[in-house]
Amino acid sequence: MKVSFTGISNVGFIKLKNFEDENETAYAFSAILKDDVYGKDNTKFMQALERSNLKCCKSEINPELAGLYINKISNPDTGKNEYYFKVNGTKVEINKRTLPIFEFFAKLTKTLSSASTKDYVTNKDYIYSDEMRFGLVPECDMQQFFIKNPDEPAYEYIANIITDPKNAKNGSEIVNNAIKEAMTDYFA
Repeated sequence: MKVSFTGISNVGFIKLKNFEDENETAYAFSAILKDDVYGKDNTKFMQALERSNLKCCKSEINPELAGLYINKISNPDTGKNEYYFKVNGTKVEINKRTLPIFEFFAKLTKTLSSASTKDYVTNKDYIYSDEMRFGLVPECDMQQFFIKNPDEPAYEYIANIITDPKNAKNGSEIVNNAIKEAMTDYFA
């Protein structure tokens, strides 16, 4: 999959640890995908949703938002991980019908994880956008999640870390590895 870096921006990643259950970790990944003369990134995403019969997963916040939330539960007895996924906030299981959307995210995150951090673009106003606040972690207002006062500079600091090119690149690799492991288990 060729990704046009003029058609992809605002890549964000955050790892959320469940402090009540040390075996549970969540990963949230999102990007804004656009079509341009160099590629049809958003069209490919919409086609993957359609082929997976997941039109319901089109973001209500922004149709260009591609969000993947992964809940990973490690079983210390077996050493295996179980994965649960949400695409733009909607629960999605890996099965024959939904393979196209997981293949899309696997290719996208593989491409992003091998790209130069110089290729990552975050629009200055993105960290205050609804896409960032409500689209990265399903059912969560990021400003309220991190602070009680949305005018607090701590939100801006954390949002900048989430969208930092090195963090986004490393997060893309983590997400890619989680998808690969989950798909390997599915095909086993």
